[in-house]
Amino acid sequence: MTAVGRSTFAAALLGLIIGGALALFASGRGWQTVTAHRARPLADDVLEVSGRTLHPAVTGLAVVALAGVVGIVATRGMARRIIGAVLMVAGAIVCWDALTALPAISSAHARTVLRDAQAGVGLDAGQAVTVAVHRIWPGLAALGGVLIVLGGALTIAYGGAWKGLSGRYDHPEPAAGPQPEARLWSALDRGIDPTADPAPGITSDPPEAAAQPPRDRSVASPDDAGSG
Repeated sequence: MTAVGRSTFAAALLGLIIGGALALFASGRGWQTVTAHRARPLADDVLEVSGRTLHPAVTGLAVVALAGVVGIVATRGMARRIIGAVLMVAGAIVCWDALTALPAISSAHARTVLRDAQAGVGLDAGQAVTVAVHRIWPGLAALGGVLIVLGGALTIAYGGAWKGLSGRYDHPEPAAGPQPEARLWSALDRGIDPTADPAPGITSDPPEAAAQPPRDRSVASPDDAGSG
């Protein structure tokens, strides 16, 4: 992997990890506080509404971003780019949901949330309801969504050059030249015992050549020729 590939790979994974963790953490904080004012001496009803209640998709998509880290490492090629596209969409939705939580919810919505939290106990029609917004938490969730989008974009652009876990399990390429098993079978085909020959299939002669008697290369003497 080149230096550019290593840097983009690390940036994408860090963006997804930090962005997903940031959005997941921020979604569990109180984004808005709903207060239903009651006549004294009764205490006001105060409810801190988390991001998971207002926008549950932020929590789910933050988990998707964290799971996408494993998907990027374990895949390659087109599958990795598809994961990058899914992560970009997930990050964009996180940003949108977080930004829409910056304004205070309506009084009707606040009454509904408060009623659901109080197990169905109703509120007086004339009971005033106020909403306080804690913008730091949806802001951090939106920042996490931006990091998720960047991680997905880097995956689409550079993911084809990154290595992954799948490369570790590929079958090794066969070595060039005849393999030891092939030499053994070749020796057996020629009638040579590979367990007895120190170099089976390489220097041994075929059994037909070994069975032939050696040729007499001596030159006949003149006396032998005369006697004939």
